[in-house]
Amino acid sequence: KEDYEVIKSSLLEEEKIDSIIDKFNKSNSKAGVILIYICSKIQETNKPCDLSKLFSDDIMYYLGYIIALNAIGFTVAEVDFSTKTIKSAKVAKKVLDGVKARFKLEAKNEFMIEQKQKIDDYFAAKE
Repeated sequence: KEDYEVIKSSLLEEEKIDSIIDKFNKSNSKAGVILIYICSKIQETNKPCDLSKLFSDDIMYYLGYIIALNAIGFTVAEVDFSTKTIKSAKVAKKVLDGVKARFKLEAKNEFMIEQKQKIDDYFAAKE
């Protein structure tokens, strides 16, 4: 019984997980919001994303960020580092809801507007 209590006490309760996600959604960087948006578009369209087609700089930042998101379970993304491509992705609903809310908050931010449009154009284009 003692082992069970030790294990049970180390688990995060659902309320704590929700609190962690809420804090993440509020403090996530603009680049992080953009990356999660890309993952949501991959999930929606089943189209992989070559990050080098969207970004000239900081591609390794985005690739590292997706690994961190995978590690904490906010996304499940398959990444090909040799081609800098996210091949498939799924985003946790509450994290995606946070991204949508951030886009509303950042409605006048030029960087966010331009990046979102570039991503929308990329996923709307025919192969």
